[in-house]
Amino acid sequence: MQDKAKIMIVEDEEIVAFDLRKTLEKLGYNVISQASTGVDAIEKAEHDKPDVILMDIRLKNELDGIDAAQIISFKRKIPIIYLTSFNDDEIRKRARGTSASAFLLKPFDEDNLKITIDNAISEHKPEQRIF
Repeated sequence: MQDKAKIMIVEDEEIVAFDLRKTLEKLGYNVISQASTGVDAIEKAEHDKPDVILMDIRLKNELDGIDAAQIISFKRKIPIIYLTSFNDDEIRKRARGTSASAFLLKPFDEDNLKITIDNAISEHKPEQRIF
């Protein structure tokens, strides 16, 4: 039996994070941690070692999701899937400059979310074995 993928949610809107957690659990994933700020995301990614991070781009406080993702990626190779409500070219350009696995525009459907997560995990597994 295959282990459930360990997912970390980074979302500053509590109701959105709650709904996302329920959706992920329904899809068979293990949500191991949740963060609402970039600083918290960096600390939890280091400690909890998720298989995938779902990262909202617009976070409150000093670091947005892109800044947090850059720091996390520098420390550890974890697939990061950006989530955003904004289809802004400047944001997309900044996000592409990081090592993100995917970019999902909210709202997204469950099937697209599952496919995106599974693809990020399968593309990243060979990298994890090397290190």
